[in-house]
Amino acid sequence: MKEKEYLLNLLDYNSWANNEFFKTIITLSVDEINKQRKSFMNSIRNSLNHLLVIDKIWLANMKKQKHSLNNLQTILHENIRDLWELKKMKR
Repeated sequence: MKEKEYLLNLLDYNSWANNEFFKTIITLSVDEINKQRKSFMNSIRNSLNHLLVIDKIWLANMKKQKHSLNNLQTILHENIRDLWELKKMKR
């Protein structure tokens, strides 16, 4: 498989997997999403923000641009639905 086709397949899979994941997450209560857990990111909300931070860093690196994200635990958005909209747009 050619590199470009392979990359496009990976991006399509990432988009599909994120859609499936968020469809489940947004059915949870706010309390469940924000509940403190024994994990690196401490909550579902923090984990989802982490995924968006990583996307933004990766995209900036791919574009050979600088980014202002210095912490992988940065909270970009408190509201899960708004966070999902940002994740879909990857801005």
